Amino acid sequence: MTAVWALGGFYLSLGPALARNALDVHSSLIGAIMVATLTGFGAASVLTFRNLSGHTVMLIGTTTLILGVGITLLGAEISSTVAIFTGTAIAGIGFGAGFQCTILTVIPLADNHQRASTVYVIAYLANSLPALLAGYLVGKIGLVDTTRSYGALVMALAAVARIGLLITGRRKDSAPSVAEPTF
Repeated sequence: MTAVWALGGFYLSLGPALARNALDVHSSLIGAIMVATLTGFGAASVLTFRNLSGHTVMLIGTTTLILGVGITLLGAEISSTVAIFTGTAIAGIGFGAGFQCTILTVIPLADNHQRASTVYVIAYLANSLPALLAGYLVGKIGLVDTTRSYGALVMALAAVARIGLLITGRRKDSAPSVAEPTF
């Protein structure tokens, strides 16, 4: 969940400037299209994966999040519109799948009075704190280096989640089967 919402903060805080800088387009519309691509593909992934297990959705989410951010960063390095928007779309799949996985796996573990508050406090902090730090760092080290660092952080968080999933998945495979909730 932290990687997912840090990804949202990445695209909302740095995405528009990154797109304008890398693509040499000086219109606010390009940033809006980038954010719409991320969230649109996120919404589509929630609908597409709604009947899959939380484990499977998390595998898809972590994989596409890492791949999408990597392609976006590569696109920024080589000033490729196609790569930036392809990476954003793939990252959007990870964004939607990652949040859906949170709903499928974390929410059932919390007591009724903790469900919404716990998830959203973590989500909003993961979205805002890295974005604030990125805003500060842009003034200190520049947009490109900040983007690389922030993107690497998001990818690392997703990789940690993926590793944890693979470890717990192995244990789960040897344990008795437990039904997972679906939408």
